[in-house]
Amino acid sequence: MPSKLKEASGVEPVVVFKATEHYHRGLAGYLKRSGWIHYIINPLQAKRSKGTQLRKVKTDAADAWHIAEMYYRGDVKAHREWEESYSELQHLTRQHEFVTAMYVQAKLNS
Repeated sequence: MPSKLKEASGVEPVVVFKATEHYHRGLAGYLKRSGWIHYIINPLQAKRSKGTQLRKVKTDAADAWHIAEMYYRGDVKAHREWEESYSELQHLTRQHEFVTAMYVQAKLNS
C-alpha cells in the first residue's frame, strides 16, 4: 500500500500518531510489518506543544491537525524500538504493582 501512495503523490507516506497506553502497540506492529514509516508521539510532548495555541479546542480533528503540524515543523523524532521482552517486563511490573496495591488495601480493610 505505501508504494501505491508513493507513486500517486511522489512522496513517501508517513503515519504519525500519539501513544495511548498500550492501545497503540497493535497499530505500530501492523505498520511495521506492512512497511509503513511511522512515528509515535509522546502524549505529554504533544500537549506541551499544543499549549502554545491561543484557543483550547479539543476535538479529534483538531488533534490530528496539531499532530500533522508537529510533524511538518520537525518536532517529531523517530521512536525507539525495543525487544518484545522489554514490553513483557513492563507489563509484568505493572501487574505486580496492581496486585501489591490490592494486597495492601485488603490488609488495611481487615
